[in-house]
Amino acid sequence: MSNKFNSEDKIKNLSENLDDFEQCLIEAGQTHRLVMHKTTLLCFLIMSVIIIIFAVPKSYFYKADKIVDSNVNSSRAPIMYLISDNIDESNRVKQYGSNKLIKMKNLNKTETFYILPLARYSLSGRMTAKNRFFLNQTKFDKLALIDIGMVWGVFSKDEYFDKLSSNTSELTDGSRQLNVYFTKRYEREYAKMIPYLNSHFSHTHIIPANKRIMRALSSLRVGESVQLDGYLVDIFDSNKHRFAMTSLSLTDYNESSRGYGEKQGGACEIMYVMRVQIRNKVFE
Repeated sequence: MSNKFNSEDKIKNLSENLDDFEQCLIEAGQTHRLVMHKTTLLCFLIMSVIIIIFAVPKSYFYKADKIVDSNVNSSRAPIMYLISDNIDESNRVKQYGSNKLIKMKNLNKTETFYILPLARYSLSGRMTAKNRFFLNQTKFDKLALIDIGMVWGVFSKDEYFDKLSSNTSELTDGSRQLNVYFTKRYEREYAKMIPYLNSHFSHTHIIPANKRIMRALSSLRVGESVQLDGYLVDIFDSNKHRFAMTSLSLTDYNESSRGYGEKQGGACEIMYVMRVQIRNKVFE
């Protein structure tokens, strides 16, 4: 009798222990789910911040100098107005007079330069490449702080723009290069458009007029539409010796292409930028 009671009591105690164990498992599972929910929420927040940083252009967060009614016309051809119709390449300073040179400091206020404006210039299109990390730190690097590659015309449309690829680099001698081309998948299909592409993209070395403009340009992402307004300029050192010339033509192989590539082609525009428009936001 006593043994039977003891046996039933043991079974009862075992049953109670199992109930307690199941309750512990349930509570542990709820705690685990709570921890998982906190971890999932934290991961979600981190991923959201990363997406905002890398996917949303910084220019969305910059306060513009003004807001305009219309967005950038990325299909528009560049507009250039020469300050003088008679450009003598042999002795530009004597022709215009040294008083035409504009004295300025680089953005960090560490060195003195002179610029000679040659043409009013407005460039509009979609950015294909950007470079603002120059290792040589030549005189040119300290003034022209960023390179922008842009296309316009039909190449501003997604159906063509998405088929392009590009790269920009600085060589050991300090010269800068930009290549824009059809990706390997489309290079045969669109081979006949290469001459048109070559006349509808630009590689522009940019001298920003102020830090607001530099920040706006630095915030640009590939594929964004932008309009730049300012002047095409030659650059002189503190002794008024010219060390960089801008191209005055988008065709690199004619007599007005000038620039570093005037003998072998590949000349680029050097632009003093005074106004930047991204979407309907203007930075001056």
